[in-house]
Amino acid sequence: MKAVSLHLLILGGVVTSLLSYALLRHGILADPDSWAHWEASVSILEKGSYSLLDGDQAGVAYWPPLFPIYLALVQALLGKTGYSLTIAMCLLAYFNAMAWLAFLHSYFENSNGNRNRVALWLGTMFVILFVAWCSTELMSNFLLLLFVGLILILLTRVFGVSSIRYSALVVGLSLSCAAALLTHNSALVFVLAVAVVLLSESSRRLTDRLAASGAVSIGAVAPWLGTRMLLHQTHAHPLGSHPNYSLAGYIYQSVAGLGEFFSPTSRTPVWAAANVALGIGLIGFVVWGILATRRSERWPVGVPFLLASLAYVFLLVLFNLTWVNDPLNGRFLWFFPLSVIPGICLLVRRRSVYWLMLLYPLVLGLPAYRVARYSWTGIVPSGRMTKPGDLRIRVCYFLTAMKDGRPPLQCVRVYAPTYPWMARWKPGLPEGSQEAVKVE
Repeated sequence: MKAVSLHLLILGGVVTSLLSYALLRHGILADPDSWAHWEASVSILEKGSYSLLDGDQAGVAYWPPLFPIYLALVQALLGKTGYSLTIAMCLLAYFNAMAWLAFLHSYFENSNGNRNRVALWLGTMFVILFVAWCSTELMSNFLLLLFVGLILILLTRVFGVSSIRYSALVVGLSLSCAAALLTHNSALVFVLAVAVVLLSESSRRLTDRLAASGAVSIGAVAPWLGTRMLLHQTHAHPLGSHPNYSLAGYIYQSVAGLGEFFSPTSRTPVWAAANVALGIGLIGFVVWGILATRRSERWPVGVPFLLASLAYVFLLVLFNLTWVNDPLNGRFLWFFPLSVIPGICLLVRRRSVYWLMLLYPLVLGLPAYRVARYSWTGIVPSGRMTKPGDLRIRVCYFLTAMKDGRPPLQCVRVYAPTYPWMARWKPGLPEGSQEAVKVE
């Protein structure tokens, strides 16, 4: 990659991390998964075991260990404080922005640079704003997002390369998919999607494509299964368990969830309809992208569309085959707009620069508003307290504190029967690390 491009990547990463810090300087949004990740990271440091702080290993049975290990490494350097969690997420924002901007620039590098510069800058601004916004939740999905970006960088480069380089890229894909699976179980959909995308690359013999797909699948799934057995996690999210929502419910959630990235989240009929319409429109663009790049010589341009659509469909299938407490939106779909917006910008620019200019307010409007608004106050306002009777808070609220050792977690939507450890006091917590207010 050219030196000027590397400078732009570094600059984009720095800007994204600074925006992330502005959003997180008073605290981080969290849910029960976040609290388990943090407890597991402290347990790794203090006890050398992957468990909750009271020794309950079953409490972290639902999550692979890579994200808690990352949090533990940062806290080992900076201390077990809320400030360390903020820095950990800012660092992830930096590396996420670097990865996704690298994908963006590599995606555009074979096109006419001057002619497509308007599309490139639209994609660049969207990556910076969207990644900064995703950093506001202490979730392992944000680390997963980094590996999806790396997967796309590698996938877009496998077309027409030499056998030696192709083998090296396949090894890189296998390692990236393995890291993704060790971050979040749902990354299984990306392993399957990568295998299918490799099979669709028609410039190679079928035997080579089958070998590459098999190598990626086995190389990613084998360490994940081994880790699940080692940590006694084989009972977590078993296939065949009853899903939390119906198929129709998941389809609505996912389509509306795609629209909510560009339209306010609201249950009012007007905004709900707008979210669904925008989600359908985004899916329509993706279908257009797949059809427009179906010729073999344009296969690299269609890779992001194909990977995103396959992962989206596989997520729908996966959520209907196992129990997942959360709806299929938000963090589970962060990868989708980041994957397809660059391709949409490029295809629209080839049609007309004027149509592309219309995309600017649509693509950047809500992300820019959210980042600007909450950068001013912080995603968790300083000194914010819970109010008795607040129905949005089901069980507990963790006070925001940046200086006395407590993680800056605002815990919402907690379900005590599903996550029993959230409702009990843990005597093993560090001094001042947890302060819960129970709301009846």
